Amino acid sequence: MLVHHFGTREQLFLEVLREHDLRFGAQVQDETLADLLRRSARYSARVPGLTALLGNMVARALESGNERSHAYFVERYARLRRQVGAVLESARAAGTVRSDIPLEATAGLLVAAADGLSTQWLLDREVDMEASLLVLDRLLDPPAQSPE
Repeated sequence: MLVHHFGTREQLFLEVLREHDLRFGAQVQDETLADLLRRSARYSARVPGLTALLGNMVARALESGNERSHAYFVERYARLRRQVGAVLESARAAGTVRSDIPLEATAGLLVAAADGLSTQWLLDREVDMEASLLVLDRLLDPPAQSPE
């Protein structure tokens, strides 16, 4: 019945992911970087089926004949990089992110780390996504000022 409404199983799954992204993204603007990373890790762990679906759909998007999925994930990752980039810009303005790194590349790195860690966690529940992501947050801290 649901597939009839959405046309294909692929489209149904993409709509599930789109709805998840809308709900998750609605809170991004008001978060610190550490809060965003914590929430990302905790959410992935709380809904492992959705996390696995995301990984499966990304893999399918790489195959020929899945142009709809491919287009969705190109747009999704661009949006995630923009959202994380905005959090990084706010953090830099507040003095909590170093000034000597490119924020756009850093946003891509954080998105990639979250994706990769969630895949590792799906394979091995001993992987601590939250602790690993928070290491990245600490690495982004501005260097300590040396006493003069």
